[in-house]
Amino acid sequence: MIPIYQRTEGPASEPVTMAELFDFLKAAQEDSTLVSALGAVAREYVEEQTGRALITQTWKITSDSWPTEKLILEKCPLVSVTSVKYYPEDGSAQATLSNSLYRVMIAGDNSYGWIELLDGETWPDLAVRSDAVQVIFVAGSALGSVKKQIVQSICLLAKHMYDDGRNPVAIGQIIAEIPFTLRDLIASQRVAGWTA
Repeated sequence: MIPIYQRTEGPASEPVTMAELFDFLKAAQEDSTLVSALGAVAREYVEEQTGRALITQTWKITSDSWPTEKLILEKCPLVSVTSVKYYPEDGSAQATLSNSLYRVMIAGDNSYGWIELLDGETWPDLAVRSDAVQVIFVAGSALGSVKKQIVQSICLLAKHMYDDGRNPVAIGQIIAEIPFTLRDLIASQRVAGWTA
């Protein structure tokens, strides 16, 4: 089982406001489109490197099979599970697994949540197809509750990209990589067990 993750609804806002980014970057007002884009890119990079969903967003997992034990939802923090759907082995239409058959475990701010069957229950038999299982869930934090270290990481990464984009690059010159201090700050916020 190699699940495919797809964000179906992005965050309604960014964890760092435009005013905060402008102040941090010391950016010119005419750069508002660039500053907005850099804030979003920095947030997405931090999310990918840490295994987190920083602001509430909706995700879909698609897989060809059920897990052997529990279905780990690799975005943190887990807020809720909207649905667990599957295609039955008999070829009938997509069905929804009753939530009376499983429980959702919300593990907290530094661990992934998961779905597990209740005692005595078994996963239904599946049709042979790559999208046999589809899970929709919500993960992320409320605006204003994102950790300060993560907000700082986004600001520093946006500044790195903003400043680097302002410097001329000669042919053959290596563009500056992300500083180690920033990499370490981002790495310190990885969800337990997450390796980027």
